[in-house]
Amino acid sequence: MSEEREYCSCKLYVRGDELDPQQVTTLLGVEPSEAYRRGDHLRYPPNHKDAGRPGGLIVRTGTWRLDVDEEKKWSWDAAAQLDYWCVFLTNRETAIRELQALGYEVRIDCLIDEGPVVYLDVSVELMRILGNLGVALQFCFYNAENLQPEKKS
Repeated sequence: MSEEREYCSCKLYVRGDELDPQQVTTLLGVEPSEAYRRGDHLRYPPNHKDAGRPGGLIVRTGTWRLDVDEEKKWSWDAAAQLDYWCVFLTNRETAIRELQALGYEVRIDCLIDEGPVVYLDVSVELMRILGNLGVALQFCFYNAENLQPEKKS
């Protein structure tokens, strides 16, 4: 019997049509996991034979993304990752406000695969912090088991 593992990945996004990834990196003081200007070609993912090379898809909106490290995606639940981002953002409030003043959207995107029923407790304090910072929160719940192609006998 295979061991089921819960998975959650909460990522920080900064987006905007005229986004300058280097400007975001400078303001936040951390290198992104991935960043594109509008009009750039998306790079192939690590599991592709052409990994890292530009592909045929073109970025429609400038995007700067920062992931939690791989270990935390598997060991921290959504609440722990959201707490992490609240501390991260609160420590960079001035930078967040400057990015928003430039017309950039700042949001946290959470992809959660924790089974067919997911309970997510988002504290009032967390909502207050994100609300005061003007940071949006987006959730995607899925069951990876249902995303697997059916095996043919």
